[in-house]
Amino acid sequence: MSAAPIWKARNLRLFLLAALVSNIGNWMQIFTEQWLTLSLAGGEAARWGGRLAFSSGLATLVFIPLGGWIADHLDRPKAMALAQLWLMALAVSMALLALRGWLGLHGLVFFALASGLGGALAMTLGHSLVADLAGPEQAPAAMGLMGAQFNLSRILGPTVAALLFPVFGAAGNFALNALTFLPLVWVSRHLSVRSSRVESGETRTYREGWAVLRTHTGLRTIVLLGAVAGLFAWGYFALLPVYGAHQLGLGERGVAGLLSAFGIGAVLGGLRVARDRKGGDPLRRIIRAFGLFGVGLILLGALPHRFLAPVVFAAMGFVQATFVSTMSGMVMAWSPPALRGRLNAIYLIAIIGITPLGNLAAGEIAQALGPSGARWVLGGQGCILVVAALLAFAAWRREPAVHPPA
Repeated sequence: MSAAPIWKARNLRLFLLAALVSNIGNWMQIFTEQWLTLSLAGGEAARWGGRLAFSSGLATLVFIPLGGWIADHLDRPKAMALAQLWLMALAVSMALLALRGWLGLHGLVFFALASGLGGALAMTLGHSLVADLAGPEQAPAAMGLMGAQFNLSRILGPTVAALLFPVFGAAGNFALNALTFLPLVWVSRHLSVRSSRVESGETRTYREGWAVLRTHTGLRTIVLLGAVAGLFAWGYFALLPVYGAHQLGLGERGVAGLLSAFGIGAVLGGLRVARDRKGGDPLRRIIRAFGLFGVGLILLGALPHRFLAPVVFAAMGFVQATFVSTMSGMVMAWSPPALRGRLNAIYLIAIIGITPLGNLAAGEIAQALGPSGARWVLGGQGCILVVAALLAFAAWRREPAVHPPA
């Protein structure tokens, strides 16, 4: 499958470019929040980092089902524009409070919770819109491109934030983030997509989505692996400032460099998925990349080294983009159009929605284990992912075939 025909689709191209700008601002805000938390929390940075990630993820968990329902019942482009305006208003509020010196740890937690609401809606709507613009057959490649732009923003956002933070402070970074939502608002308002919304008078529930999962081997495996990732794979991000500062002796630019290394690998992984013409069972590729990500976490925990860490992060970014983009694309490709929003919401709850539980536990455990707690938590999470990959591979060997939903 070639990415070229997809990239030539004008609406998809405009949407992805606008999303790139918005995501750059989002990563600027996330990095600024993390570094501000590190400076305000002092010796309790690991605990407050976990709380910040927990708050954002909790809102995502609660509102992803609403986002799936909206994606199947309302006008998707207009709903996306409204979600972006909500996030823009929050960024402006944070900038004003930070400018006056009124944004403390509890305020950061509150805004993380409120931003999680907008992020949950934007995430479910964005996935459904990309599938609308690309079509089910090209959904995996389109999701690869979407992952590539997201991870390119992972490189640019923290880098820009780290460069501007000493000059303009947190308020400046939050204000700049507010401006980055405007292109996606404009593009969303002018998108024209084929509607697969539920017709008036027709009732569809999440029960139908669960029924599809029970009968579809591929979707069921993806959701289960997504749940393991949601609990144990993303803790590295909440612990990264503490890991970089305490284990590697890095400042804000060094930590941003680790995120950039991860992002470079993830961009390459997303582009590889977008251009992948190989056949075969996508579940095998997902499982293999999933296990390799666990190996990367084990290496970070066992061998904390400021020169080795960027290499490991880059490799982890590559394999993460491989399994996440492939999983997201197959959910879009295998889902019936009328249930796409809700099946996508179930998948997102698994891979992202339950993340706050894992992040909160990771932060508390790392705090309890002392100065080296972050590396022990990362290594332990990596072991869990490797075991899950081995179990999934054994199940795949027993039942390798996947089939489309009825």
